[in-house]
Amino acid sequence: MSRNIHRLKDSELRAALGKSKTLHDGGGLYFQSTEGGAASFHYRYQIGKRTTKMGLGPYPSISLADARDSHKHYQRLKALGQDPLKVRDAERASARRSYRSIQTIFEEFFAIYKRQLKGEGEAGRWWSPVKNHVLPSLGEDTVETLTVDRVISTFEPIWTTKKDTARKAFNRLRMALEFARADEPFDLQILADATSKLGPQGKRKRVSARALHWKEWPPVYADLTASMTHTALKLMVLTVVRTANIRFMRWEQIDRRAAVWTLNENDTKSEQPFRVPLQPQAMMLLRRAEKWRHKSGFVFPVPRNKQGVLSNNAFLQYFNKHNIDTTGHGIRSTVTDFLLENDVADQDLADMALAHQTKKEVTKAYYRSDMLEKRREVMQVWADYVTQDERVRQIAHEQDQALNRYARALEGMEPETLERVEAGLPAFDVDKWYREEAVLEDDIEQI
Repeated sequence: MSRNIHRLKDSELRAALGKSKTLHDGGGLYFQSTEGGAASFHYRYQIGKRTTKMGLGPYPSISLADARDSHKHYQRLKALGQDPLKVRDAERASARRSYRSIQTIFEEFFAIYKRQLKGEGEAGRWWSPVKNHVLPSLGEDTVETLTVDRVISTFEPIWTTKKDTARKAFNRLRMALEFARADEPFDLQILADATSKLGPQGKRKRVSARALHWKEWPPVYADLTASMTHTALKLMVLTVVRTANIRFMRWEQIDRRAAVWTLNENDTKSEQPFRVPLQPQAMMLLRRAEKWRHKSGFVFPVPRNKQGVLSNNAFLQYFNKHNIDTTGHGIRSTVTDFLLENDVADQDLADMALAHQTKKEVTKAYYRSDMLEKRREVMQVWADYVTQDERVRQIAHEQDQALNRYARALEGMEPETLERVEAGLPAFDVDKWYREEAVLEDDIEQI
């Protein structure tokens, strides 16, 4: 080994203690002692015309071998064009830093990011992939402890089986870590390497929402009861709005005189206000809903629930329980098919009727009006069709009531009056009694 480096022996260092000496080990590594008994190692190097003296630690706490290892490390950094002192200071600062957990980073990021989400993300859809697939595994990690293998183990179970969910969760992790880099430097190459090792997800398949054929809907509608949940579902079927619109529907949004329900820009995917025409059948449902009025202002209030409204899965649970192969969004597909297949509306008008987002800028520019009255005609055709079985049942029910009232009238007649009725002669007292009871029963039903 060349004597240009590692010139010193440990015995020389011990002999120098208590004396004012500076010894050179080679390559810029020095040992310095004082008469007071202090001794330490330092590294002298030059960048440009500037010479820097960098301490490597006290002797004998830091041995000669330890000092040589540190010296070699910092020599390598200098050879790579880095300033060893700046690197050393950055490393010490990093060691002192208190890193936030991934959970905390997400919470702080979302507090700012939610401003651009509809309803500031109150529906929880932004959080869902994060809470279900990221935080259970990485929530307690920090950017300092996060590794490629940690990311891979988190996403591997869903990478090819739940492609959309994995994509959303991964993108949100990237967004949160980009946000964290302002305070805690993080190399995003970790995510790129993880993506590379996870490999391709495979071709994404578009899966349409489950939907009944429109011919199957009238009997399904007729089976719905007068309960709050069923009334809300009926109204959604008639107006064909999204599930969230029905759940969070408010009385102040309804113009009874104009028979219009106005959704504001926060209630639509297009982020534009939208007027929903209300058919007579829909107005009748709203009259029924009056009995559930609540100080919250919701048309279908459920105060015991956290959000104060029907559960997000209330309709889906009904469909599953009764083996009805559809979803809330599937109803919108059903009505679109009904309008197009029966020539009730063309594609553009059907899209407008359901407040579908369209990328056809020409169409959007052409329809400067929201075509409310034209849409009212279209949606009335759907309402009349889907409620037809319910109307048949209602007529049959009314006829049964009439027969029952008349039978009770006959049972209470005096023999002489009964003979007159059977003989086909006028019986004004029977007619009067029948009319009064019919009015009374109608009043009871309204209550």
